[in-house]
Amino acid sequence: MRLQVPASDQQPACEIRVSTGRVLQTASDEFKWHPPSRPGVYTAELAVPAGGQRLTLQAFVLVPFSRLKSKKMNGYRIGRYPQPASRGLVKYGTPRGWVEATPENLELAVSPHFKLGQFVCKQGGEFPKYLMLDERLLAKMEKLLAAVNDQGRACSTLAVLSGYRTPEYNRKLGNVAYSSHVWGWAADVYVDADRDGRMDDVNRDGRVNLLDAYWLFQLADSLDCEPETMDLTGGLGLYPATAIHGPFVHMDVRGRPARWGLQRLRPVWAEKP
Repeated sequence: MRLQVPASDQQPACEIRVSTGRVLQTASDEFKWHPPSRPGVYTAELAVPAGGQRLTLQAFVLVPFSRLKSKKMNGYRIGRYPQPASRGLVKYGTPRGWVEATPENLELAVSPHFKLGQFVCKQGGEFPKYLMLDERLLAKMEKLLAAVNDQGRACSTLAVLSGYRTPEYNRKLGNVAYSSHVWGWAADVYVDADRDGRMDDVNRDGRVNLLDAYWLFQLADSLDCEPETMDLTGGLGLYPATAIHGPFVHMDVRGRPARWGLQRLRPVWAEKP
């Protein structure tokens, strides 16, 4: 893992401390960290001695795909990934591996405002469980969360209705085999600052319905149009409430724009206040 921290008169060179593994300083502002090859979570701390600033990084060494036996990983059912040749899409190929989730690391921060446990597949089964999580998705979710707060809706994180899905769980939901959730590129999210398990009244019309999800959809859509976020481009879907959950927005980083669900707004706009 290559870490680069530019130094200047205003920003002194930093030091790096790691929980385990080897660190090589290849330049005045560049380090190479070699965590152990054993799957797990390893920590590095970047510190600027003069200013007392610190940044903690988590490195996940994946459990390799080759350990998947009979559609299971250590007893946890994964299922079968579809063959990319059937669609000719290389990016939908065999994954490199999975992050191992345990009861001890579910609260581990994977970005400033999101934790590992938010993305674990909802299927049952004993721990350890396994998931995939693309860092581009985290970057996009952090940008959306910042935009939500910039709009005056104070919120510490986005609630994740569904993050990673194993192919097995995705099939049982009746979803398409090539869902972005199966590769860790997607999350179904909503704003839930009051932690009641439902979307908040973010459009402030006194009700919670699909229009609140549309408010979030529009905000996410505006981020996809910014030049600096083009590498995070992906799909956005609008979904209504059911008896089980409130309205939400699907977002992903598939690499091309896609939009769906807007037709569901017609009956909602027709409702009488």
